[in-house]
Amino acid sequence: MKRLMRNNSHQFFSRHSFVRGRFNYAMMFFLAALIATLLPAFLIWGWGFWYSFDSVRVNTILGIFISCMIAGFSLDRFMIYPGSQVLPYMIKTVTTIYLLLFSILLTTRFEYSRSVILCSYLLVLILCWLICLLGVMYGR
Repeated sequence: MKRLMRNNSHQFFSRHSFVRGRFNYAMMFFLAALIATLLPAFLIWGWGFWYSFDSVRVNTILGIFISCMIAGFSLDRFMIYPGSQVLPYMIKTVTTIYLLLFSILLTTRFEYSRSVILCSYLLVLILCWLICLLGVMYGR
């Protein structure tokens, strides 16, 4: 019994083994949703946009954050299957979810900012691509 424990304790780890154990797609997509929500708002509305929350800003920020979380969750579900290629589905998934956001905002006649949503859409595509690339690099 001690011999088995002694042999198993000498496992070889790769260079990125610590990162592999800590790489979590759900957390990465949550951080990407925060970045994709706040960065376009800062760029378009300025650094003090939170001092006056009107209906345009609330609807836009809430819609972007929910859309980013849905996109992250659906891409996370695609990545579960071994050997699956997520990059071909990424553009279709994110585009469909953002078109759904636009259609919901148009049909309910809520006020929103198109420029912030468009900037967020482009940023989400870039961030999701980077997350998928990191996942491939670290073997997840």
